[in-house]
Amino acid sequence: MKSNLEHMNSKHQHNGFIIRQLTLEDNEQMAEIIRLVSNEYGFSENEGYGVSDLAKKPLSHYYKNEVSGYWVIEYQGKLVGGAGISPIESNDVRTVCELQKMYFLSNTRGLGLGQKLSEHCLNFAKMKGFTHCYLETTAVLKGAYHLYKKLGFEEINQRIGNTGHSNCEILMLKALL
Repeated sequence: MKSNLEHMNSKHQHNGFIIRQLTLEDNEQMAEIIRLVSNEYGFSENEGYGVSDLAKKPLSHYYKNEVSGYWVIEYQGKLVGGAGISPIESNDVRTVCELQKMYFLSNTRGLGLGQKLSEHCLNFAKMKGFTHCYLETTAVLKGAYHLYKKLGFEEINQRIGNTGHSNCEILMLKALL
């Protein structure tokens, strides 16, 4: 019988789509998805959005410790999206994680994959002992905003930690009960 953590790290299927952990081999393909989606919405790599992180380090670098994770969704051998969880980088916050870098190719949006992957990430966060999940988004991403509200995230007025994503004007928090 698998432990909860082994279950989180194994592959899961949803209507032919496979949710699995990011591998080193996925770095460039997922980075290309992030760049493509960012370009679609007009987010520049030298602005305060998640795509700017890729200029500094490969995606897998951000999810190397045991309380972080990034999962991709694969369909017919190709990646179509991904999302991650990582602790907030702050000395005074130890129980808050951040839902990060959720990007999907346009032809896979609206299929319920964002909700499925978000729930996967939030379950991982709960198993790791986080009490709250934070995220930053922008009003341009209307579909993402509605998903976050549906998942129970509420808008807050103050940033938590220093994500470097200063152009994301909507700050949200969810209690993980």
